[in-house]
Amino acid sequence: MNRWIIGVVASLVWVCTVGASEFSEEIWASFDADALVPTEIFKVRDGVEMHYFVPATPHDPGSNVAHLYIRGGSWNGGSPRGFYRWSRYLAGHGVSAFALKYRPMNREKDGKPATCLEDAKSGMRWLRANAEKLGIDPERIAVGGNSAGAHLAAALATIEGYNHPADDLSLKTAPNLLLLSSPALDTSEWFGTDMSPMHNLNENLPDTIAIMGDSDPVIPITSMEVFGQGVIDAGSDFEWWIFPGKGHALSLQRESYLTPELMHIYYSYFNFLAKNDYVDEPLPAGDEVRTMIQQRKLGE
Repeated sequence: MNRWIIGVVASLVWVCTVGASEFSEEIWASFDADALVPTEIFKVRDGVEMHYFVPATPHDPGSNVAHLYIRGGSWNGGSPRGFYRWSRYLAGHGVSAFALKYRPMNREKDGKPATCLEDAKSGMRWLRANAEKLGIDPERIAVGGNSAGAHLAAALATIEGYNHPADDLSLKTAPNLLLLSSPALDTSEWFGTDMSPMHNLNENLPDTIAIMGDSDPVIPITSMEVFGQGVIDAGSDFEWWIFPGKGHALSLQRESYLTPELMHIYYSYFNFLAKNDYVDEPLPAGDEVRTMIQQRKLGE
């Protein structure tokens, strides 16, 4: 049995075990990754692109919500293509969906992902600079990311500096919502505290959902506790979900199917967006796709 068939069988077994739902059916409709083509690819500058999926049912001009996904890959590998399926799914629910292509970390220059953070900031400023043209509300931009991409998403809300010389610094980079999967929030041992979101908390942190495995060898639980408390201290909502016994690569997407972990993440993300009025209503699947995941409160 080849790997494609194994992938299909594994996914079908999980969907049948969990139960059919509107969510699983709609995501499953995006099975053929080769058919996922962005509506347009915008070049922000050399090495930086915004891969855009136009919303199927846009809102009134200037009022559309946007979602930007930043891929992981240790600030070095990966591709925005890995999150085309999620972007297309959101676009089908009226969201202006983007996936960011950024330059890899220059390890020989300074050993820090400075270029990656520059590019993430340039992408956010590009979105806000072109909000009117794209029909986007510049104050309703959600940013999601996994692992290193989640670090960059959180850094947009916390880290000063690391701006590209060509950027218009009058345009802010902070997201209006954060959706983080296995986020590298404490990078002090690798890059110093100036690149570490956990060490640069402020009073303007947005509502945040964070998802991780409680056996993650890379992301300490304590870093999530500190960041989450910072979000609460800023007067914002912090929603935290745990995969018991799971490690780091929760957002890993197999070549031919969505993993159960990724389906749980997408389901939680979507309902978080619904709670914040970024999509019309929460999914009707109830708890059927929360069989592997548990909500945790700070202090537990």
